[in-house]
Amino acid sequence: MKDDFPHSGIRIDKIHVGAGFAGLAFTIGSLAIFLVGLPVLWYFLAGAVSLGVGIAIVLHLRER
Repeated sequence: MKDDFPHSGIRIDKIHVGAGFAGLAFTIGSLAIFLVGLPVLWYFLAGAVSLGVGIAIVLHLRER
């Protein structure tokens, strides 16, 4: 039987993180937790960074 009320634990959608250092620290901390917990994500991170740098170079050269 499903409960009508959700659990009373911490919900990620209720954590408010603004811009600045607090947002950066939260993002880097979350990334580190996921990378330690799921090592296969290292390949995804390497691919995403490579793709991002490649797109940035193309956009930079196209601007000139």
